[in-house]
Amino acid sequence: GSATNTSGNLIIKSGTTTALTFAGANATLAGTLGVGAVTSTGIVTGTAFTAGSAVLAEAELELLDGLTAGTAIASKVVTTDANIDTTGQRNLTISGELDAATGDFSGDVDIDGTLEADAITVNGTALASVIAGTTVNLATLASTVTITDNESTDENNAVIFAAGGDVDGGSLGLESDGNLTYNPSSGTLNVPNISVTGTQTIVNSVTMNASNAVIFEGATADAHETTLTTVDATGDRTISLPNVSGTLPVLAAASATAITSTPEELNLLDGVSGLVQADLTKLAAVDSTATELNIIDGNATVGTTAVADGDGIVTNDGGTMRQTTVQTFATYFGSEITAMSNLVTTGALNSGTIATGFGVIDNGTSNVTTGGLLSIDTDADADDNTADSSSGRLA
Repeated sequence: GSATNTSGNLIIKSGTTTALTFAGANATLAGTLGVGAVTSTGIVTGTAFTAGSAVLAEAELELLDGLTAGTAIASKVVTTDANIDTTGQRNLTISGELDAATGDFSGDVDIDGTLEADAITVNGTALASVIAGTTVNLATLASTVTITDNESTDENNAVIFAAGGDVDGGSLGLESDGNLTYNPSSGTLNVPNISVTGTQTIVNSVTMNASNAVIFEGATADAHETTLTTVDATGDRTISLPNVSGTLPVLAAASATAITSTPEELNLLDGVSGLVQADLTKLAAVDSTATELNIIDGNATVGTTAVADGDGIVTNDGGTMRQTTVQTFATYFGSEITAMSNLVTTGALNSGTIATGFGVIDNGTSNVTTGGLLSIDTDADADDNTADSSSGRLA
């Protein structure tokens, strides 16, 4: 070999090959340097290092350049800190098993496979207490849920429905309204307001606690409706619809008076046009019974009830029907009767006189008894003419 000084540089050659060049404070080695140990107080520069059989290239050494223990940096090696923790990593992909004492995820967790867990909680609530004993069919999970039957608990449970008014199905959220509840014990559904379309079938009785009324819109949706309401009841009332087709009559004003007439009685007025309101008012004032009215019926059976003082007789008083006592009739007859052509029997005549012109008295074979004088005209000439008779005395 040789050692030459060229341009101020010391060049050492092995044969004709330059092996080592000293340029000022720098030394350039063209081949491999074999030493026991290298100690440097500055920077060792090279394109690669070999440690044993491991060759450390520059790109590999760059992965260690500028790293901070425990903090992930882009394109650098990740190392743990003094607590064996690391932060700042984004995506970690492993092909084997991840074993961890605990796990805290702030975002979504996507598991493409089977999740095996001893216990799962949702917002602090154990999921096992919600679906314990429930078998979920994964093939129908999107449309089928198995729930527990409850028909006895006395409580008002919220009715769950699809959120956002979605009626098209699909992936839906759930929500409830505290005013829409169902009680399993009583079978009562509490609904503040309900809108029903179509034909409804209701079995058994219906109890309506309506403080206002039932309103019928009618065939035309306009500003005019029919309101069905009730008079405030003071007791239990039953109203029966008739077993016939037709239209129910209405009253002009609300009333608590019951119509006691039967349909048969009301039908008597059907077709009658002569009765006006005044006539009906007169009829309403009649409180006679049917038996009493039938007495004046020409076909009524005549009785034999004895007549006594105080009894009344119905008479027409100048167009007004009145009832008068039999004593009044007796007084009137006593003063007004002047002739009774067919009187054949009387009782004892205790007073009065038989005036002139009375006519023939024929007492048959009965005696004529008098306590006084009996004056008799005699027919002296026997011509049956009383004009020429004179009075005489019978001894």
